[in-house]
Amino acid sequence: MALAEYRHTDTRRHQRESQSVLSLTIDGLEFKTLNWSLGGCLIEGYGSEFSAGSLINLTSIRRGDKVVPVDVRARVIRALPGDKHLVIGFLDVDVRAFHFLRECMES
Repeated sequence: MALAEYRHTDTRRHQRESQSVLSLTIDGLEFKTLNWSLGGCLIEGYGSEFSAGSLINLTSIRRGDKVVPVDVRARVIRALPGDKHLVIGFLDVDVRAFHFLRECMES
């Protein structure tokens, strides 16, 4: 009996960035990204504030000293409380957030 070989193909629509760290303010709490893209991000430092399926709002994005107020709706894809990681997908990205994220990717 032959074993089936599984090959994972990357189905992401957006390029992932892991070199530049962003800080996101979500419902008044600040989190740092482990990686991010125009479609969502993986953040660290999460306790148990959110669970999978929760709708959340990003109100600012910071990189270094530059803080940009934003209005981004997102959904929690996975909550990993043991690792203190949270995976979120952006639902609506406003113009300021889009331009700032593109700027961060290009620099």
